[in-house]
Amino acid sequence: MVALDPRTVFVLVGINDLLAGAAPEALAARHVALVAELRRRLPRARIVVESLLPIRDELVAREAALTSATVRGANALLERGATAAGAEWLDVAAGLADATGELDRRYAGDGVHLSAAGYRAWAAILRAHL
Repeated sequence: MVALDPRTVFVLVGINDLLAGAAPEALAARHVALVAELRRRLPRARIVVESLLPIRDELVAREAALTSATVRGANALLERGATAAGAEWLDVAAGLADATGELDRRYAGDGVHLSAAGYRAWAAILRAHL
């Protein structure tokens, strides 16, 4: 990616870490390190950190460590880290969530992965931010 010298880099990583049981604080620390490395290697690039996408609690496996509350808590930490690292924050979750803060049913596949409609909504959010 560095050889391509992009003008803008969107960063969205971490939901699988949370699903595997990683603590939001550990995820946030790795996120800050990633953004710092991107900034070091791409000093002129615009770095946009996206919030983790919302999920639907009732569709995620009951034994999973991943919940909507965990995602929201992680997003709060990621936002602080992105800002501190000099990156832009893009709250994608707000555009894909329903009134309860969970992934809108229109965009839900299995509770974690987006449906085609979800991907279209996400793409619209990204296009509007470019």
